[in-house]
Amino acid sequence: MKHVFITGISSGIGRELVRAFQGAGWMVHGSVRNPEDADAVRRAFPNNVFPTIMDVTDESAIQAAAKETAARCDGALALLINNAGIAVSGPAALIPTEAWRRQFEVNLFGVMTVTRAFLPLLQQGNGRIFNISSVSGRLAYPFLAPYVASKHALEGASQSLRRECLALGVDVVLIAPGSVKTPIWEKESATTIPSEYDLPPWDTLLRRIQKMMLRNAESGLNADKLARHILCIAHKKRPRSRYTFVRHAWRNWRIPYYFLSDRMLDRLLKKMLFDK
Repeated sequence: MKHVFITGISSGIGRELVRAFQGAGWMVHGSVRNPEDADAVRRAFPNNVFPTIMDVTDESAIQAAAKETAARCDGALALLINNAGIAVSGPAALIPTEAWRRQFEVNLFGVMTVTRAFLPLLQQGNGRIFNISSVSGRLAYPFLAPYVASKHALEGASQSLRRECLALGVDVVLIAPGSVKTPIWEKESATTIPSEYDLPPWDTLLRRIQKMMLRNAESGLNADKLARHILCIAHKKRPRSRYTFVRHAWRNWRIPYYFLSDRMLDRLLKKMLFDK
């Protein structure tokens, strides 16, 4: 039986990854941030799923989780999926430095800390690392500067890591989804604007892009479908280095990324968001 460790399995993409991999006969290990979430995962998946309380910014907890997982998988891990992440939004000119740091602590430094702790297990298992990035790792949208920057950084780090890990027999694959239907869009933070940003000219612009993002999420990829795509990649003998999964891919990915220049995309976004 193959073993996988997934960060952030309490909800959303992580929860669906647990469902997909357990259903395919994998032994699933994963991280949650509190005992209540761990209990909920155990109730939902009573067999072959082992939640561990671990914050990806807590190095001692990560090391403990790696040791616990090593004992269960006899020291050999087939796959690590770095899924946990957060999104800091707002006008880049107003976002405090501490919020930028928090974004990178989770989305980049957390990924690299987890990878460092689990790499010996992956090396023993000739394993793979799947880093969950985003189309924002290649395309930059307004009012998401910290998130976009963290995903651009993750993509660069993953490329370097993949080439270094050729020496270890460990592969690194980037998974870059577009908008995904997850519970994050049901939270109050997704539908309200912080008071410190709710002032001209940002207030009107933020409400417009908020509506656009919510529409994109409502029509986005189902998390269970994305999880099944990722499971298929895990079973491939020779996966590509990067996969992009986007609904309405021509409109939301191929044309903006491959066919429009930066200035052309600037003008399009200006017309959509600002010229109203």
